[in-house]
Parts: sequence; structure tokens; C-alpha cells
Amino acid sequence: MIALRSLTAADIGSISPWFDDDETRHWLGDSSWPIKGLKLAGPNRHELLGLVDGNPVGLVDIEVGPDARAAFAIVISPSMRGQGIGVQMIEACLAAARFAEISEWYAAVERGKVASLQLLQRFGFARVTNEGPDGFSYFARRRFGWPVLPWRPYEPMRERAARGGRGKMPTAAG
Repeated sequence: MIALRSLTAADIGSISPWFDDDETRHWLGDSSWPIKGLKLAGPNRHELLGLVDGNPVGLVDIEVGPDARAAFAIVISPSMRGQGIGVQMIEACLAAARFAEISEWYAAVERGKVASLQLLQRFGFARVTNEGPDGFSYFARRRFGWPVLPWRPYEPMRERAARGGRGKMPTAAG
């Protein structure tokens, strides 16, 4: 069973090697990604480390908007991919009392990220946008009911997306 706790500066050394992996670097960027997330952490931004038997296995970055919707991105330790860690991390996030007020979860999936797409579909996330010029499609899951269309990401996410660049947009990584 996975446990989630807040990421600390002391954790950076143990998760930085995950970003040496070609696949992680391709989809999310370099090891500055968790450091930037840690600096942004606060009441509406959560950097949570997934632990199995006390060992770090994944990281989830969650940004909650004023509309009670949350964008998220998941990074799985390369040595733990294909072992259900992403499933356990999403289950833990959806069940966490601190996120009980979130009405909708969403993530962007870049073209070619088959594992991320399958992970979201397993949890009933629905495609809510067509693929944009940046190669991303958004998927959302409401706590009750279906995402309202036309669907738009939380405003700051759109502003970041307009600036482009990997590691700038929330994505679901597998």
C-alpha cells in the first residue's frame, strides 16, 4: 500500500536520479522539476511523495484552483514502472481527506504517452479537449457527474501552457 506525504528538501537527492532517465526527461524535463515544485508548494500547491515500505516510488504535483478543480502530474521511479504505482498514487489522492473538496481532477497527456492515457482511462477520466497545437489533450474526472463542456483548464495553467516548455504543464506520467 502506498503512503503519501509532503515532499521535503531532504527528499530531492533520492528522487533526482529519476530525472536522469531518458523517458522521464523527455516527458517532464530535468531534475529541476521537483525543486521548482517544492518552491511553489503552499496551501493550493502540493508536492507529495509516494512511499512503499518507507521508500520513495513516485511523486505527484497537485495544483488546486479557486474553482475546486485540481491539475496534477505524476512521476514514477523508473525502477517501479509497470508495477501499479501510478494506480495506487491516484487512488491515494482521490481518497485523501485533504482533497475531499476537489470537485474535478484533470491532467494533460502529451501525444504518445500511452501508459499515462491508460492510467487515466482506468479511473474514468474523460477526454475533454482535442489535442492542441502543443500535442497535449486534457482529461478530467469529476467527483460526481461528468466534466462540463466546453471545458477549460484553470486560468494559470492556460497561461503557462501558452509560454510552452516541458515541465511547465501538468501531465500524468507513467
